[in-house]
Amino acid sequence: MTFLAQNEAFLQKVGRPERNYISNHASITVLPDRVGHFAQYRSREGQWGSQAELVVYGLPNIKRNQYSAVFIGIANGLDGPSNNVNSISAGWHGDGSKITGCYNLLCNGFVPENKASSKLPGFKIEPLSEYNGVQHVVKVKIHQDENSGDWWLHVDNSPIGFWPKTLFTGLSQGAQEISWGGAVNFDKNDDSPPMGSGHFPEEGEGKAAAIQNIQFADKSGNTYALTDGEEFAYDDRTDCYRLGEFINEKTGSKFYFGGVGGIIGGCK
Repeated sequence: MTFLAQNEAFLQKVGRPERNYISNHASITVLPDRVGHFAQYRSREGQWGSQAELVVYGLPNIKRNQYSAVFIGIANGLDGPSNNVNSISAGWHGDGSKITGCYNLLCNGFVPENKASSKLPGFKIEPLSEYNGVQHVVKVKIHQDENSGDWWLHVDNSPIGFWPKTLFTGLSQGAQEISWGGAVNFDKNDDSPPMGSGHFPEEGEGKAAAIQNIQFADKSGNTYALTDGEEFAYDDRTDCYRLGEFINEKTGSKFYFGGVGGIIGGCK
């Protein structure tokens, strides 16, 4: 599994990769020969960013031209035309084509804090969680700096770099919506790939993938709890990918999610 970071504003300027492009919002158009599905919780409560721990699994059965990702997404401009959307996201993904496009540093836009860092976008995440075994996480925080207006990415409590506010229109003024969850993308004539651990959320701890210790970030980057009940679910193919209950805990919110994909229910 590799770490991903992307910005939608830059992709709209330079054009999206021909393959394996996926956005963290269903309002972004998927290419005509591709299919995308989502299992996410979203909130319009937070404005300046979010932090969460993403449980990381290996997905060895992803085929060529399939893509599966888990991430935090930050977006603005969602109530207008799709070409007005600004979004950034960070998390982990499995890419069957090994074509990462603008998910790492191959495209301009993201500015590394330290180019020698071992955790720049595109780095290989190890170790991975084991089904019914030890669970491993990557801790991600995205927040807007109150002084510069840039959007900073932190991985495992270390500042990695930032997306300059000059890349964006709407996001230069904060987030309209924050999302957490998974997404898949694949050829319309192929089976759908697994999401998360490749198991449904009903299997629970140690078996289903989780996003945990979810918090918002304020203008200073300090984290705080979500307001109970302000989040809403978006899962467009529950025969293939599902969301578990959104649980509020002392250390932050948590939910299980994912699914096997394949041909269940003709999931295409």
